[in-house]
Amino acid sequence: MLAGNLDSYTRLLCTLGMLVLFIRYIVRYIRELDRSFPFWYKGHLLILYYAVKDHREDIYISSISLYLNILKQLIKEYRENYLNNIDKKITIFKHREGD
Repeated sequence: MLAGNLDSYTRLLCTLGMLVLFIRYIVRYIRELDRSFPFWYKGHLLILYYAVKDHREDIYISSISLYLNILKQLIKEYRENYLNNIDKKITIFKHREGD
C-alpha cells in the first residue's frame, strides 16, 4: 500500500493519532453533562444537552464545527415548522413563579 515510503507512514500515523485524540475529546465532553444527544444536521455534528435544575428544564445546543451559522439555521427551521404546526391552534402558557 505505502511501498516503503516513510513519509506516507508518518502522515498516516499522525492522521490516525489526531483522529483518536479528537474522538476521546468528544466522548469526554459529552459525558460531562446530564443528558446529551448527538445528532447530525446538514452534515454537521450537533449536540443537544438537556438538564433539569430547580424545577426548570434547560436545553442547550452546541456545534463542533467551524460553521457557526448552522445553529441559526436549525433554530430558524425549527421555528418555522413549529409555527406551521400551531397555525390554527390556541396555545396557553402557564406562568410559573420566578420566570
